[in-house]
Amino acid sequence: MNEGSRGSAASSTTSQNHILSKINSNFRPALIQECLKLNLTNSKTKISNDAVDLMNKIAKILTIEALMRATSLAKSEGKPYVHLDHVELILPQLMLDFP
Repeated sequence: MNEGSRGSAASSTTSQNHILSKINSNFRPALIQECLKLNLTNSKTKISNDAVDLMNKIAKILTIEALMRATSLAKSEGKPYVHLDHVELILPQLMLDFP
């Protein structure tokens, strides 16, 4: 990695942290817990509050990243609004970046 890309990555991370600090909304913990339960094979498995909180943070970051990418795409096309098409176009790369 060269020096230029390190500076750009650090700037991008700083920008994302700034945006994350301004967003106060979260997913409902009950929704996160139900989504986690969908993949459990044993119905007696307990999901801790810490696990729900962590998944909530991950879902929030992933959602914000998707919105930022879709917004960037809309701007590059000169569009004043983000449409579903923009979100659909960024999803394949997003899924590769967050396996």
